Amino acid sequence: MKAKYYNPYNTDDERLRHQPPHLSDDDWRWLIHFWGTPEAKDQFQQLRSQPEGTSSSVSASTGASTSVDEIYTQVMGPERHHRVRGYGFGPTPTSVFGSTSRRRSGAILSTQLENAQEMLLVAEQKFTTTTEELSNVKDELSHVKETFEERLIEVQRKPRE
Repeated sequence: MKAKYYNPYNTDDERLRHQPPHLSDDDWRWLIHFWGTPEAKDQFQQLRSQPEGTSSSVSASTGASTSVDEIYTQVMGPERHHRVRGYGFGPTPTSVFGSTSRRRSGAILSTQLENAQEMLLVAEQKFTTTTEELSNVKDELSHVKETFEERLIEVQRKPRE
């Protein structure tokens, strides 16, 4: 998120105008402020300079004995099921972040509807074409029948030889 919404912009005003859609205004302002602090920059440099596979928790980089999540849990209490930590009792993850399954299923239904409409259009075109062909065949058959009847009448009128 930092690489996409923070680093490309040079000023905090630009960053504020390019807020990630899933963050509230207050959270985005806080993150911009935090990432701009010398402590956050130092932490980032320390984490970046660590070899891959080593611990990247804040406790390892600051020398503290517990991680930030553990401290937060001790202060704020355990995370509640179906609630967003730090947002109170009202908001649920779906109301804050949106329902990915609903968006995904909506997109799937939309695609299915488009496909069904295309199939219906093709079927209607085939029906129209087949109806026209049937009409042409009926006309030809009618013409052949008339010709046959005329010749039959001619044959019946001629005396037998």
